[in-house]
Amino acid sequence: MKRKYIICAVALGACAALLSWFDSDSRRLKMREPVRPDNLTFPKRCVESELHKTEVYSQNKRHNVDDAKPSTLCVLLEVPNLHSKGVVWNSDGSKFASFSQMGALITIWNLDGSVFRQILRPKGFYPFKGLAFVNHDRQIVTPPVSSQENAEAFHVVDIESGETVHKELGRYPNLADNVNRINGLAMSADQTVMATVSGYAKHQPVGIYLTKDWLHIGDLSDSNLNDEPITAVFSPDGSILAVGTGLGDVFVYNWRERRLVRKFESFGVGSIITFSPDGNLIAIATGALNQQVRLENNVFVNIEREKAIRVFRISDGKSVSIYPTSLPEIVDIAWSPNGDFIAIIVDGWKTLRLWKPFAPTERPETLALNPDAIALSFSPSGRVLAVDNDRVVTLFQLQ
Repeated sequence: MKRKYIICAVALGACAALLSWFDSDSRRLKMREPVRPDNLTFPKRCVESELHKTEVYSQNKRHNVDDAKPSTLCVLLEVPNLHSKGVVWNSDGSKFASFSQMGALITIWNLDGSVFRQILRPKGFYPFKGLAFVNHDRQIVTPPVSSQENAEAFHVVDIESGETVHKELGRYPNLADNVNRINGLAMSADQTVMATVSGYAKHQPVGIYLTKDWLHIGDLSDSNLNDEPITAVFSPDGSILAVGTGLGDVFVYNWRERRLVRKFESFGVGSIITFSPDGNLIAIATGALNQQVRLENNVFVNIEREKAIRVFRISDGKSVSIYPTSLPEIVDIAWSPNGDFIAIIVDGWKTLRLWKPFAPTERPETLALNPDAIALSFSPSGRVLAVDNDRVVTLFQLQ
């Protein structure tokens, strides 16, 4: 009997110690939590939607879209997408696509959330910006399927059949896949030209391809770059291409002439880029708070950012707007097609900020996202914003 009491006493003591540990640990975790924004709101479901009337879009003409400026967002729908990364739209806004299952599956949804097509890609690789519709939305560009295909840069897959119809070789067939496969891509709005950012294991220039026959027409000279390119974005009319480097410099090219138009000096680590709808302005965000970067001569330098987002005029390089406050790490940005605001995914308290760069007195609207939200993309009409929102893709409707 006495032995039972001793065992119970020991068990109760262990439970008390365990609870105390959890309590102290939770306090420590709570101390490390980022500060919650004062104006944080949680998005609500849309009451009703006439989305089928808003997404008719062709040749830069918008039909049946309200003239009223959007002022808020509501959740139109959510679709499950485990381990996803990135989200893209087709040319008319009737479908959207994303990687999932660590790159092994590409899912294409209709605008109502029903699955249009799923394409299995076993052992697929899925970079942040590595997916795009092409050939009048009949095909999709993706990185190679398997790490064993060392020589290949990207694949083109027929959406209807799921078959790979083109395999593009990388520059260094005898080297590993992390040299040859694309680490990101940019597609022009008319789907006729594609730019590629190649593997992260070897410094390479940005490649330019004509999608009609996948002719590699050349590379952008990297003699101007002080670090490897990590991202590329076409202007809305496809005439210029912005290339961002790991050190934060952004180079704007006339890609047809392979001519450097403008260089924007770094103000932080990483480069996240979006153009205004008319292509006259460029918004640049820093991807990280600070980072130690290795240069080509193996010298390490510490880079710290100044401001989170800046807007520049491309014609003269002048800064015309700066985000009003300091932000944690920025994950992705996109300029709304009507030009009203820039949507921003911010790390820390994962939030979606809606910033109007030319309304300095208006406070950015802030909405809560799920913990691992990573990417966003506007539909061509600008009425719907897709967010890769941690195991789901969320469609927000602008009202």
